[in-house]
Amino acid sequence: DDRLSVTGYDIFVENYGYDNTLEKISNENKYDKMIKLYVTNDFGNVYIKNFKPSCVDCEMNEYIHSEVVDTNKYVLTDADFKKYVKDNGLDYDSVKDKVIIVGKVKYTANHKVKIKNWSNYKYNDEIETKDFDDKNNHKYIVGGTASTTPTGIPFKYNRFYMIFNKDYIKEDYSLSTVYIKTKDRINEVKKLTENFGDNADILVTDLVEIEKEIKGEKLIIGIFLYGFIIVITLIGVSNIFNVITTNMELRQKEFAMLKSVGMTKKEFNRMINLEMLFYSFKSLVYGLTLGLIFSYLIHIPIQNRTGLSFNIPFSSIIISIVFVLLIVFIIMKYSISKINKQNIIETIRNDNI
Repeated sequence: DDRLSVTGYDIFVENYGYDNTLEKISNENKYDKMIKLYVTNDFGNVYIKNFKPSCVDCEMNEYIHSEVVDTNKYVLTDADFKKYVKDNGLDYDSVKDKVIIVGKVKYTANHKVKIKNWSNYKYNDEIETKDFDDKNNHKYIVGGTASTTPTGIPFKYNRFYMIFNKDYIKEDYSLSTVYIKTKDRINEVKKLTENFGDNADILVTDLVEIEKEIKGEKLIIGIFLYGFIIVITLIGVSNIFNVITTNMELRQKEFAMLKSVGMTKKEFNRMINLEMLFYSFKSLVYGLTLGLIFSYLIHIPIQNRTGLSFNIPFSSIIISIVFVLLIVFIIMKYSISKINKQNIIETIRNDNI
C-alpha cells in the first residue's frame, strides 16, 4: 500500500475562490472516505470586539492584546462536527449550535517555552466579530474550548480558530477544502485535474506523491548532512592522531631516560594516563566553553523571532566528553605500545647520533 500521507487521505482539493465549485465532487459516493471543510465568507478577515486574552504578562506579540486577532472560521458537516466534539471530550447537545474555539500561544517564561490557551472565554460567553470595513457583524455564543484543530486543518500557534456546525450556523459559507481517500488515487487525481484544469482557483494535490517527495528530500538532506559530519569527524580524529603520535615520537629520548633511571612500566603507564586526562579535559574545557558561547550568540536572533529559549544540550555534551576521552585513550595506547617495543639503549644512542 503506497498511502504514505500522514493525514490518512490521498487527495487534497482546495478552492481559493471560496465558492461552491467543489460541491459537485463532495456529493459523490465513490470515495472510501472524505472530509469537507467550509469557511465563512469573512474567513481570515475579521477582528474580535472585546477580545479576552489570558496571557497578559507573557512575552507575546502586541497584536494579541488588541481587538485585531488572526482568526479563521471553519465550518464542519454535522458528522465531522460530532467526531470533533467527541475527540475533545465535549457534549454535542451543548455545543452543536454554538462556536468551539481553539486558540493557543507559544511564549517564553523563566527561560522555558510554554503553551497555553490565549483567551479567557468560557461556556456561554459572547464573541462579536466584524469585518475590517465594519460590516457583517456577527455574534456567537461559546460552547466550549478544544485542544486540537479538526482533521485537515493545520494547527498554527498564535492563531484563533472558531469551529462551527454546518447545520446550525446562520452565516454564509462556502466549501473550501476536500480531503479524499480512494483506492484509485492516480486515476482520480488525473480526472480531478482535468475537470478543474481551467479554474485557476482550484488546486488538486496528490498527498501521497507530495509525501514521497518530502521523504526523498529528507533522505538527500540527511545523506549530505551526516556525510558532512562524518568527514569533519574524521578530519578532527586524524588531526588528534597526528598531534599525539608526533608528540610521543619526539619524546622517545625522554621516556628512555626515565626508564633507564628506574621508572617501572606501571609508573610509566600511570604518568601517560595522567597526561591523557590532562590533554582531554583541557581540550574539553576550551571546546565546550567556546562552543556554548558561539551557540548562544547564534541563538539570540532566533530567540528574538520565535521566543524559543536557549537550552544547554547536556546529552550531546556527555556524548562529546565520552567520545573525546575514548579517542585520546586509544591513540595514546597505540603510541605507547610502539614506544614500549623499542630498546632503551638503542633509543638513547640513536638520539645522540
